Amino acid sequence: MNPFLKFSSKFLSVIFHPLLLPTYAFVMIVLSQPFLFAAYEGREWVIVLRVFVNTFIFPVICLLLLWRLGWLKSIEAQEREDRIAPYICIGTLYIWTYVSFRKSSDPQILNIVLLGSCISLFGCFLFNIFSKISIHAAGFGALVVIAALNIWMSAFDVRWVLLTVILLAGMVGSARLYLQNHSLKEVMTGYMVGMAAQMVAFNFF
Repeated sequence: MNPFLKFSSKFLSVIFHPLLLPTYAFVMIVLSQPFLFAAYEGREWVIVLRVFVNTFIFPVICLLLLWRLGWLKSIEAQEREDRIAPYICIGTLYIWTYVSFRKSSDPQILNIVLLGSCISLFGCFLFNIFSKISIHAAGFGALVVIAALNIWMSAFDVRWVLLTVILLAGMVGSARLYLQNHSLKEVMTGYMVGMAAQMVAFNFF
């Protein structure tokens, strides 16, 4: 295995970890739709911080606790059986985050993103019962749909954002294949689950 490609693949897997993608989605929306947050006077970044804490910091703490308690063989949870407890714990945190945003007066697009994340997570959980699935791919599948939706909602030409997200989705999927963490079938299934979850969330509203 080429050392540079191995490092690059691991780097992409870390900086585009599935738990970080909801935060990236919120940042993308805030930057591409400033008029939507015109009355927030900078408070939109507090919202992004809330999402980061609720969908990344708390889940990471949860994973560390499960690992220290012996429920996980490794913090990366590579084995299908190791992912059951993390799915349940993180899914609970994501639902709580969605409900808290649902009751707020924040823009509806943010609720759609969080609902899509919840549906995608539990979709992966159901698939995981029978077969392993790429959560990285599922996260990017959802992010592609969000980027496409963002083109329709934004007052600016943000088609380049969608193209960038699609490129990154391919790179991350390739990285997971190169590291032999997943098969092509598991990566493609992840993309489809993520895209379907986000489209269901959009139609729900």
